[in-house]
Amino acid sequence: MVNGQTLSTEQNADKSTHRDSVQTATKNADKGIYGDSVQTTIENAAEDTAQGTTLRTKRVLWVTGGKGGTGKSTFARGALDALLAAETNVSAFDGDLGNPQLHRYYQNIGQGVTRTLLAQRDGGDHILEAMEDQQPDVILVDVAAGGTQILMRLQDESLFLSSAEELGYGFTVITVLSPIKDSVQMLKEAMDITQDHNVQHVVVKNLHFGPEEDFELFDASSTKQRFEASGGIVLTMRDLLSKTYGAIDKDNLPFSTATQKESGLPRGDRNRIKQWLTDFQDQMKLANGALGL
Repeated sequence: MVNGQTLSTEQNADKSTHRDSVQTATKNADKGIYGDSVQTTIENAAEDTAQGTTLRTKRVLWVTGGKGGTGKSTFARGALDALLAAETNVSAFDGDLGNPQLHRYYQNIGQGVTRTLLAQRDGGDHILEAMEDQQPDVILVDVAAGGTQILMRLQDESLFLSSAEELGYGFTVITVLSPIKDSVQMLKEAMDITQDHNVQHVVVKNLHFGPEEDFELFDASSTKQRFEASGGIVLTMRDLLSKTYGAIDKDNLPFSTATQKESGLPRGDRNRIKQWLTDFQDQMKLANGALGL
């Protein structure tokens, strides 16, 4: 169900080796060790990303963001909606106990959404069981703020990342950004924490906070340079009129349901939601398989 080219086992091994060498070269570049050869390696990595080669068919999407409402759960809801519309075999998990939006809106859609206590030592066990037994094409996890730290605790406790790799899953960490400095720091920490693992990073600029040019702290940062050099992908999430968003929230409507006349929403709201979904799906496809489409 995933768009993009699937590589052979030999090609996957070559790609993984290349990614590891790029990560090592990038760390050495920060130390000023290798000089011009590092820049060549970095440029080649960026070119590979631009060409859109898909590493694997199956994928785990780990959606996180900072405190204060960056829009990560809105992104998770949009991603699940888009994957279901594409008839992708997807298992969804909501690990945000404080604000379980994904479960609230999509518990009765498709295979539903499983709530999981990711902060507990065995919090990732349900997800590991889904990987091994159900083997869906995509596993989508909406995580509370600080999701990358949670991920690495699960790796330390139950070999979570290593198991995903062993079971044939690529791993994508999606960081939803607002324009503030904390978002840049959060992304830096996410890359630092996962640098020894084969993780694809995707950044989503939430345009609810303003146009793309308002994300100047991220765009001008050394973190962005490092992010792009290691094959990171930058996407945007379109702003949705507050009145329309509120109409969806009132009845806990999935986005696709809200586009239908039976939802009871006015035509203008339904059209705005349809436009938002179309743009969202297009952005997901720009990730060349890293988001399951």
